[in-house]
Amino acid sequence: MEVEGRPAKAVRNCHCCDRDPWDWVTAAPDNMRMSLLDRLGMRGVEVPAPETLSDVALSSRLWELIEQLKRLRVYLLHTDHLSDRALYALLWEEYLPEPLFLEGFAFGGRLHFDILSGWGDSESEIFLRHYADEADRKEWRKAFPGDRMPQPEPLPFDRDRWLPRAP
Repeated sequence: MEVEGRPAKAVRNCHCCDRDPWDWVTAAPDNMRMSLLDRLGMRGVEVPAPETLSDVALSSRLWELIEQLKRLRVYLLHTDHLSDRALYALLWEEYLPEPLFLEGFAFGGRLHFDILSGWGDSESEIFLRHYADEADRKEWRKAFPGDRMPQPEPLPFDRDRWLPRAP
């Protein structure tokens, strides 16, 4: 899914200007872009396919991957609705292979991958069901009075509070 011609899977967060950093992350010539998977490989980090890992090994690899992404100034948001396997598979299949231009991140920039950033119907329902507080739900009802409001449910996993945060 794309939003305004861009992949909808990443929240663009430039802390130092009003420009959308996704413009320069993706607009660089092909020979200046590299996937996160390739960048990790250059650092000696192996990211095996999810189907090759046991559940225990995959959980360990996921946390190693999250730490390595932090070193590249890449951070994750809204992951508690996914199992370790589902999150690792999503990263491996969709986020890590995409070519990006990240050289500017050496100067303090960072990239946030918000797993709910597509904000289609399914992401909105997940947000309302698992992440929204009463104020969010009230605001949603006001903005979208015809939408069905799912019953709140606790998050099935507890990972987000342990994720690295951008400085």
